[in-house]
Amino acid sequence: EAGDTKEAGEKKAKKKRQRATEEAHETSEGTKSGNTAKAEVSAEAPANKKFKKPVFPLLVRHAPQGTTDGHLYSHFKSLGPFAITDIKWEWSRKGDFIGAAQVFFKNEAVRAQALELGPPTVNDVELSCSVPGAEHKSD
Repeated sequence: EAGDTKEAGEKKAKKKRQRATEEAHETSEGTKSGNTAKAEVSAEAPANKKFKKPVFPLLVRHAPQGTTDGHLYSHFKSLGPFAITDIKWEWSRKGDFIGAAQVFFKNEAVRAQALELGPPTVNDVELSCSVPGAEHKSD
């Protein structure tokens, strides 16, 4: 019974963090202030179904327990205040932290600069960064 309450509380906290991240994203994009200007869509960029805009993800792995959005924003801050458009953490089916996230950048050039910065370090653990699907493509 106590375990169920704790688990429900953790799920509620996770949803609250996700909503806060989405709201921050919407506010930074101006959608709440009535700005309905459409982003230019590149023919090569995959579109995010929810926002209908191009997305440029970077997969971050091996993050230790306690890693936050703040760690990632801090590492990539030299790319500019709006370089990161979203961060989506990956969770196990049970809702456990698995140490992986997709960090979305505003364009391909900024994502390339992020890769050049090298991976972030959190609590003396070097995370790994890669472009999703890049390891499967053949030249």
